[in-house]
Formats: sequence, structure tokens, C-alpha cells
Amino acid sequence: MDFLDEKIIEARRKEAQRNLDIRKDGLIVNGEKIEFQETTLFQGKMMLLLPISFVDMPQKIAKIKYPSEQRPQIIKTDLLGSTNFAFNLFDQGIKPEQMESAANGMKAILKKVNPANIFYESGTEPLGKSMLSWFEFKGHGIDTQIYYIIFLTSIDGKLMHGIFNCAIKDMENWKEATFQVIRSIQDRTEKLIADKDKEG
Repeated sequence: MDFLDEKIIEARRKEAQRNLDIRKDGLIVNGEKIEFQETTLFQGKMMLLLPISFVDMPQKIAKIKYPSEQRPQIIKTDLLGSTNFAFNLFDQGIKPEQMESAANGMKAILKKVNPANIFYESGTEPLGKSMLSWFEFKGHGIDTQIYYIIFLTSIDGKLMHGIFNCAIKDMENWKEATFQVIRSIQDRTEKLIADKDKEG
């Protein structure tokens, strides 16, 4: 296969990624099909699409991968523990217009803590009645380079902080799908309240 053939195959793969609908098509990573389903978190306050095959990371592994005591409240992982979605819902209130500056503050801390991190794109966009801010970067694990997407929005008016990470070699497979996951986030708080009122 010559260089031009490789370029054509790569362009087709990127086009397929752009047209991907994970809800309908799932995702192929390393020859394995990953399907997604709506999943609720934080006592039903938040709903989003997550891979069906992902499980809660065991505490023993979480303590190794996230050594700080401030590790994420929820960590969903593949069976190898190499690709993860993690979530924190803080008590701290946040307004939609504060989301971008909160993300920029987080990015500044990450740059200071590890100047070797390489930052890529970032953005802020509407999400439901709130805003979504995100940024992506390459960091370093124990024995590999890791691709991260950090994302912030509000659930019930409180700051929700999410993290996606995978090996850098899997970045192109996961990137488009992960943004679909992030953009599928819904704040279900009002529905929960309405449902409780109906029951009452």
C-alpha cells in the first residue's frame, strides 16, 4: 500500500467518524463494537449516553489510577481500565455565563501542575438550559501518553466536572464519539421534581 492509499483510507475513516451516530451505530474500537445507552447518574439528576460494556471502576484500581483523595465520585471504565469517563457533581453553584472562565481556570491549573501537557482545542456552547465548556489535551501516564477531554456544565445549578481519557493511540477512534457523549448530557432535575409532585 503506497502513501496515497493510506491518505485516502485515513480521509475516509475521518469522514465516517464525522457521520457517526453512536446511539444508532455504536463505535468500533480495535475491532470491537461498543454500543451506547442512556444512563442516569447522581440519583437520576443527570442522564447521558455511555457505553453499555463500561463498568464502575473498582475502588482498588481507582486508588491507583487517581491517587489523590479527591478522585472522581463516579468512574466508568472499559474492562481493561484503559478508557474512562469520570464525573464529579460539586455543591458549588455555577451560572451558565461562568462556565468558560471555570474551564479556563482549570486549564491554567493543569498547565501549572504539569507544563509538559500539550493542549489542543477548547470550546463553549449551549447545552440544554446551561452552557458546556470543554478542552482537550495530551498528558503522560506511567508508561504511555494519554488523551484527555475535560468538560464542565451545570446539573441542578451545581458544577458538574467530567473527564474522559484514553491511550493517545486510541484518540482518533474515541474523539468524535466522546463529544457525542458529552453533548448528550441532560439535566433531569426538573423532571425528577415533576415526577415526585405527580406521585405526591
